[in-house]
Amino acid sequence: MDNLDIENLVKTLSKYKVALAHDYLIKNGGAEKCLVAFHELFPNAPVYTLIYDTIGTNGLYEGWDIRTSYLQNRVGANKYIDYYRLVMPQAVESFNLDEYDIVISDSSSFIKGIITQPKTKHICYMHTPTRFLWFDINKHIGRAKFLSSLKSFIPYFLHKVRIWDTLAAERPDIIIANSLTTKKRISKFYHRDSSVINPPVEIGTYGKRNVLDYYLLVSRLEPHKDIEVAIKSAMLARVKLKIVGSGTDEARLRSMAGSNIEFLGHVSDEEKNKLFQGAIAFLAPQTEDFGITMVEALSHGCPVIANDDGGASEIVQPGKTGILIKDLTSDLLCEVLKSNVVLKINDDDCADSVKKYSTDNFKINILKEIMKAVR
Repeated sequence: MDNLDIENLVKTLSKYKVALAHDYLIKNGGAEKCLVAFHELFPNAPVYTLIYDTIGTNGLYEGWDIRTSYLQNRVGANKYIDYYRLVMPQAVESFNLDEYDIVISDSSSFIKGIITQPKTKHICYMHTPTRFLWFDINKHIGRAKFLSSLKSFIPYFLHKVRIWDTLAAERPDIIIANSLTTKKRISKFYHRDSSVINPPVEIGTYGKRNVLDYYLLVSRLEPHKDIEVAIKSAMLARVKLKIVGSGTDEARLRSMAGSNIEFLGHVSDEEKNKLFQGAIAFLAPQTEDFGITMVEALSHGCPVIANDDGGASEIVQPGKTGILIKDLTSDLLCEVLKSNVVLKINDDDCADSVKKYSTDNFKINILKEIMKAVR
């Protein structure tokens, strides 16, 4: 299939009124890449989201029909989002989606709980069950921006929200998981079946790499990303590490980093691609739901050193396109960095391994699922 097939499928669906829904647009990450792909398929569809921050998203969504909840007008909602999570279920249910035939929710937390009419087909593309309710709980509570005096009360409130989240997961007509890892979590926590469509990746134009003297990490700097493991490993191994991204955990991570760790913040796609092409390897210490940045790195011929869990175990071929470390710790990662074993990996093998994760493949597979839903 090619672009003509995509156009034909979109044309067939043009008789339906479509809306998109996304948890919140306050920064750009893997979930937002999916939203962009959905919007390319349905450019006239409004996007319903809890909070929208034009600065935090670098103006990527300018010109879109963005429709926010009442939380948009709350003081500091985009900066102190942890304080608003308890009222997000109510805000999600305040959206009126009665006029739409198809609603596509792009969900990592609450937006799957939108309420739609019986006539409306609600298709949820799920990146993960709500992380801070079902797993990684202690990481989020420990490092969330709550006053210490309030943290002891959080488990009680999370229990209440967890009940709502379970009910919310019953509302979509169809759930599509972004990976086998997420499919298993959806089954475990929500007791629902789901199909799997991997997220869209802009596959890099592969050329001969000019490998320099640094390792690379590209990620949102959030507590559950385990960035400190990579920082500690690089410091122990005395190797250079360049970190691309920003987030709520940035100040803490900077405070622990030595002079061999360089924080680059937000960079352009062109700059990021150059970094992939020059890196010895890409580091992914966290357990990812899928791992778009790992695919991006591999598409540029850059091998991946990752935690042998989650999406990495689906993407990385041990010994051929990267190194997987079971129960990864800073000490284990340090040993791999010092061993230089990754230098034996062939760049061509890395690039060839991820050609299937293209944006066009994502769009075609999504459109097929929508067609099945509306028949």
